[in-house]
Amino acid sequence: MTIVLLLALWGLFFFALAGELPDLDGVRAWLGAAGLPLVSSTAGFMLGTVVFLSPLAGIPVGALAWRVTVFLAAARRARLRRLAAKQARDFVGAAAGMFAAGKTAAEVLEEAAGQIGEPLGSDLLVCLARTRGAREPLPKLLEELAACWDLSELRGMADIVRFGSDTGGRRAIGRGLVRLGDALRRRDHLLAERARGVAEPALAAWLAVAIGGAGLMVDATAVRGVFAASLAGRVDLALGVGVTVGLVFIVLRLSGRFEEV
Repeated sequence: MTIVLLLALWGLFFFALAGELPDLDGVRAWLGAAGLPLVSSTAGFMLGTVVFLSPLAGIPVGALAWRVTVFLAAARRARLRRLAAKQARDFVGAAAGMFAAGKTAAEVLEEAAGQIGEPLGSDLLVCLARTRGAREPLPKLLEELAACWDLSELRGMADIVRFGSDTGGRRAIGRGLVRLGDALRRRDHLLAERARGVAEPALAAWLAVAIGGAGLMVDATAVRGVFAASLAGRVDLALGVGVTVGLVFIVLRLSGRFEEV
């Protein structure tokens, strides 16, 4: 009965923390978005209960396991998006020269797709097939690609291609893309300076968390008997776990904001 109550408590806590689960299609999507965090959080709850002497300590440890799993998945998606953004900037620069040389949209897509690797290269090949097959306009394809990856670089390129086609033709598109490339380089320089400015506070925050975590492990091992001797000691240890996990949550949130800088 005690185990059932503990699992019910943890389930209530997990769904309150995770919020509304996404509408997922397929077993793989469910495992990636909900199943893996659920498994990791349950394992964290059980491990925290054993290591830190009480289910009260297991709850924040389980929450930490869930948060870290979600954070790592989001970090992987963010790295993929940053790679696609870099490839999009390279695409803008290459397309500027090709349009200025008088090449068609299909020729630009074909050459760019051959030069740019994954993940954006395969999407450009799809755009090329749709341009040649269904004769879909390049601005429409770029807008769809920009929406898929959430890339402002491709949105700007779509606008330049659309307006350039209505005014000065391919050479006007090339001049517009050159200006867009210059603006993107200036933006990247500013963002790099901001990233350097927040790197030191992030390192200091993680160092503070590491010190707190090391202290907790000392409490749970070297002086474990002191806390295990009484209910008050186990509650004190659980409170220490909760405070440390709370700090980790704060630093992870700040780290997510640093990634956006």
